[in-house]
Amino acid sequence: MHFFAPRLGIIFLCLFPSSIVRADPGAEFNARCAQKIHASLTDSLSGMSPSANPKANVDALLESAEFIEHFALFLNTAFNDDPTEALPEDVVYHLTKHVLEKKKPYADLFTGRYDFTFNKPATGLDRVEVVASPQGVGYFETRPWKLRYMGNEENGVRLMAAYRILNNMTGLELSAVTIDPNKKNTAAGRRDAPCNVCHYNSWFALDKVASVLGTVDFAPQLNLVKFNPPDGSVKQILGDIPVRNTRELTEAVVKSENFSFQACRLSFRFLTGRNENVCEEKLFDQCMTNFKKTGKIQDALKTYILDANFCQ
Repeated sequence: MHFFAPRLGIIFLCLFPSSIVRADPGAEFNARCAQKIHASLTDSLSGMSPSANPKANVDALLESAEFIEHFALFLNTAFNDDPTEALPEDVVYHLTKHVLEKKKPYADLFTGRYDFTFNKPATGLDRVEVVASPQGVGYFETRPWKLRYMGNEENGVRLMAAYRILNNMTGLELSAVTIDPNKKNTAAGRRDAPCNVCHYNSWFALDKVASVLGTVDFAPQLNLVKFNPPDGSVKQILGDIPVRNTRELTEAVVKSENFSFQACRLSFRFLTGRNENVCEEKLFDQCMTNFKKTGKIQDALKTYILDANFCQ
């Protein structure tokens, strides 16, 4: 199981007699700031060194194993709806670590040509290894992820996978609602109001997105699952963008404003535990500008950390 479990820090305020000589307030501020930055990025104060300039070590922290582990746990939690005990199912965790360790663009998490191997080395412990794959599309074309989110729609329509892709990449949040319990959950039913708003008439039209993912066949008596490729026809989705398959879908999303917005929102939530407020709009816009320049999630995080108000 790889899930994010932040610890809550407790700050004790002590009052001293006025006769005691107080420490340099600048030094005190720097110490607190260094602690906040280190704890925000690594969830720990272990190995932290005092610094006259607490923000001087940000780049080193963003390359540290502690940060990479902490951020991988965070994304694995953010991108999945519940924990799992099955090591291969935590593909988000494993690929996030690989992308950060290799200093790849954040988009590689969703469009990179990767797959996974699962084996037990001489130690007898399960191990997951990220490998190159010409057919890979981030973790979305890995079999463990496809099995986890294959859904149960009629005719093998992969609505759940379509939603999870958009949720992970853009932050889209929807709740499944049964309007009429006596009405079958069919493609025809989803075309009727009000279901058609989410399934056919919005920018994220789930049925249209699912149509480029292919279908799934499940034979319960044989416990077999087969994923069929899309038919190769062009579908107009995401605001009339021509798309034929999962790769073209994810590459189109990466180019959208929603993708950069989600990267900056996740970065802010990782550091603060909450979403941004309206009064933080200017800083948020700066994050999107910085992120677009390099495509690195580290630069999104640095925008917030290097802001003058981060340690206030």
